[in-house]
Amino acid sequence: MKYCPNCGSENEEDAVFCKICAFRFDNESIYDNKDKVVTKTKTKVKRKGGKDRTKVKYKEGKIERRMSFFEKFMMFFFILLCIALIGACGILAYHIYETENIEVPDVLGETYDGACKILKSSNLNCSEVLEETDDEDEVGIVLKQSKRGGSKAAENAVIKLTVGVLDTHVVVPDVEGMSLEDALVKLNEASVNYKLEYEETDDKDNIVLKQSVKAGKKIENTDVVTLTIARHKEQPENEDTNTDDSEANTDNGTDMDSSSVDE
Repeated sequence: MKYCPNCGSENEEDAVFCKICAFRFDNESIYDNKDKVVTKTKTKVKRKGGKDRTKVKYKEGKIERRMSFFEKFMMFFFILLCIALIGACGILAYHIYETENIEVPDVLGETYDGACKILKSSNLNCSEVLEETDDEDEVGIVLKQSKRGGSKAAENAVIKLTVGVLDTHVVVPDVEGMSLEDALVKLNEASVNYKLEYEETDDKDNIVLKQSVKAGKKIENTDVVTLTIARHKEQPENEDTNTDDSEANTDNGTDMDSSSVDE
């Protein structure tokens, strides 16, 4: 069946004209009863000098189609199937990870050579990373490993081992302006090697004028810090000697003159 868009009446599927209002269906869309419905609305139109006339208008509306029970069941089954496939893939990946990877042994506290032997026995390789430490008990000992013990790693994977090495650096103290004696005591306490250079001054003696390395800087315990020490200038001792010599020369000249006169 199809409905007339003009009056809304039912007509045969192959009808060319509406049987009620004779509307031609050639250039109009055919309306399907399953997809669209026609609703009637009445409006009153006033006529001059007469009674009101009621005009009927037809409006179209779409019918919402509901899912059947079978369609809902198939949708629910599809969602469950997707969830099951995702879970199966996860279980398979975990099984491959567990069977095809090697468990990393815990080598913390071992020496580097001993830790490498343990790792190589598990088909793993090792590399050394040095880290300075003040504790002598940690020197040569594995302090960290890149893969923790019990975790998984691929065959022949390289495990980085952090090994403690003794810190040989010393901090240079500030000794500028100190007396030479106090400066040497402070440098010895800090285990800093030093050498002395002297510079003559007018008003200072045995005072540290400058140091070759800035205070607070870290240096190797084999490096040497140069201290410039003030030395007081000594007064020349030749003035009295020159005066005596000049007097002696004067006397000698007088004697020579007198002897020449006597001749």
